[in-house]
Amino acid sequence: MAAALLVLLGVIVEHSGVCIIMTLGGFIAAFSDDALQVRTNTILQYMFPSEQRATLISMESFTFSVLMIVMSPLAGMLFSVW
Repeated sequence: MAAALLVLLGVIVEHSGVCIIMTLGGFIAAFSDDALQVRTNTILQYMFPSEQRATLISMESFTFSVLMIVMSPLAGMLFSVW
């Protein structure tokens, strides 16, 4: 929960208009997002038998790649207008 709130805080701070604060907001959001991903991956590791973990990691990586192919251009268009 704390990581998700820090990601939200980072995104909000990124729109302050002050370069140093915007940079700090980006770092806060990225760090918190990574912490959240590590935490959820750790939880998932215990939920699956070792025989299925490689498949789980592969599917997670594939899903992330497919989503980013779509989301990256959309985020670029959104933030160029915003």
